[in-house]
Amino acid sequence: MKVFFNYLIATSALIAGFTSCSNDDDLTGKGGNPTPNGKATTFTLSIAQPKTYATDINATADENMITSVDVFIFNDSDVLEKRERLSSSDFTSSTDNEYIANRTIATTVGAKKIYVGVNLSDELARDVASRGLTAIYQVSSANDLMNPANGFAMFSKVASNPTFVEETDTNAATANKVSATVSRLLAKVAVEKGVGLQYNVLGGTVSDLQFSLSNITKLYYVLPSASTFSPTNTLADFYKENTYKAVNANGTTITTANVSYALENISAQSLEGYSTYTSIRAKFLPTKVVKLSVAGNGSSGLVSETAPVNPQTFYVVSNAGVKYYFIDQIDAAAYDATINGTTPTMITYQDGYCFYKAYLNPAHNYNIFRNNLYKVNITAINGLGQSGDNIDNPGHEISKPTNITVDIVVEPWAENTQNSEIL
Repeated sequence: MKVFFNYLIATSALIAGFTSCSNDDDLTGKGGNPTPNGKATTFTLSIAQPKTYATDINATADENMITSVDVFIFNDSDVLEKRERLSSSDFTSSTDNEYIANRTIATTVGAKKIYVGVNLSDELARDVASRGLTAIYQVSSANDLMNPANGFAMFSKVASNPTFVEETDTNAATANKVSATVSRLLAKVAVEKGVGLQYNVLGGTVSDLQFSLSNITKLYYVLPSASTFSPTNTLADFYKENTYKAVNANGTTITTANVSYALENISAQSLEGYSTYTSIRAKFLPTKVVKLSVAGNGSSGLVSETAPVNPQTFYVVSNAGVKYYFIDQIDAAAYDATINGTTPTMITYQDGYCFYKAYLNPAHNYNIFRNNLYKVNITAINGLGQSGDNIDNPGHEISKPTNITVDIVVEPWAENTQNSEIL
């Protein structure tokens, strides 16, 4: 497998301030009831979208849309003091990428830790306030974090750590401004045909390349941590898209391409059943088809059958390493029983579909990160794929594929492109 990896971090930014930020590793972000502390004051917030449509060539208008901003104010003991929601109408554009709040946010003086959520559902915003930042959250699918009514959910990557002063203080103009960085909670995946895609498939031809995502986790943290992985999963905590879309032509602009979305999935080990991958399927049309000389008689010998014109259900029986393609199921089963006895090899390819796996981000232990775009370029198909999108050895380490070459690149969305040869 030939891999090229170029990782460019370009996250969304909430820009405002002169305050410092701290790494999230020392934060617990306990939820709880508001606990006012100190004298009253206010602070201002300006926000920059995760990149404007013009500057982030990988983002659509929907992916950049801002409908709401939730500001979570914690004291320096990580206890929530307040959550306040602002709408898009509370901001005025000052540049192509910066929006300044046209009202202040009430708080109290003293050291604070501030986090910002963008486009959070009402339920998620309430949960963050009540359950805290280190709680494990669950979705039914990635769609829960990209609701058309709310926009793409985003959250701070680190805390902003201002020390607020009274409004009469001479330093209030700078001390009472907040800066934060947010990123989309989802990763984005696109699959396209590589330049000069090679079809090295013996015994037939492949067509109608499509892709889907499999093994998408349902569990996540709103706040990423450099010292922890994604929430511990069981096999039941993953799901498949189960709907396939056409593989994109080479060079398709990402903003118009077929794409899929997945939650961040970071683990210490690369294990089948726990890592997210692209499921690529194609239709296979055998060049040569056989049947039994005497229908249903497995020992009568093989003769040529008229090959189908269009892909359809077919059956494969292996004998001494050679694959034989059948259209007739009864003949295939009879031949298999005669040749292979108690160790049958017959495989059914329903409607002519065969399936390939391309695990994402092999250069980083097959982990996928929020706000990254993973581009999978298929450079070669080296054989007939599997008969279904199945995980053969859950819990086993992911082996390097010999049947797929993937080229990964990361840009804003932070793009990650991989070339894949598939079998």
